[in-house]
Amino acid sequence: MINIASPIIGQKERKLIKEVLDSKILASGKYVAQFEQSFAKYSGAKFGIANANGTTSLHTALLMCGIKSGDKVITTPFSFIATANSIFFCGAKPVFADIDPKTFNISPVELEKMLKKEKNVKAVLIVHLYGLPCDMDAILKLKKKYKFKLIEDSCQAHGAEFKKKKVGSFGDAAAFSFYATKNMMTGEGGITLTNDEKAAASPKEPTFFFLNSAP
Repeated sequence: MINIASPIIGQKERKLIKEVLDSKILASGKYVAQFEQSFAKYSGAKFGIANANGTTSLHTALLMCGIKSGDKVITTPFSFIATANSIFFCGAKPVFADIDPKTFNISPVELEKMLKKEKNVKAVLIVHLYGLPCDMDAILKLKKKYKFKLIEDSCQAHGAEFKKKKVGSFGDAAAFSFYATKNMMTGEGGITLTNDEKAAASPKEPTFFFLNSAP
């Protein structure tokens, strides 16, 4: 049998896990708060909000950006299904812009084509696929030109950098996953990053839609 993941768990991790178990506070507590602060600082963001997994982190990021039923969100068709599902969970409509065949990330050229074609696009959800950052210079120019909210799906890109700046710190919000297959893992879990103090203080509770109820 070939395992899908072989996480490295050392003595330090075992010691901290035992401390959490002994504390009797298993769902949250001081270690979660410390991790939120530390990971946000490491990634270059001001605030971090821990979540159950990468999908709920993406959903939370979209809600932070005000995405609601009927909104259009441009994203890539080449990603794990959670990227599009998180848009559906808001009742919003995913609109796909093609990838750059050299990087497999969303193509800024194709993204602008869709921004010109589709009216009233509320947000763009990019994916830093396989740890490779998107072309942030080009995407930020489009953000300035077309005035959309930018959300980074960084679930596979912990610590990745574009011109010495870490992913997760470019947009209005970002999401990371800590599933066992990721390059940083907590078994399960995720985090949403933002620089918006108001959004970080009162993140909206995810409200899930059935997929067939989405536009």
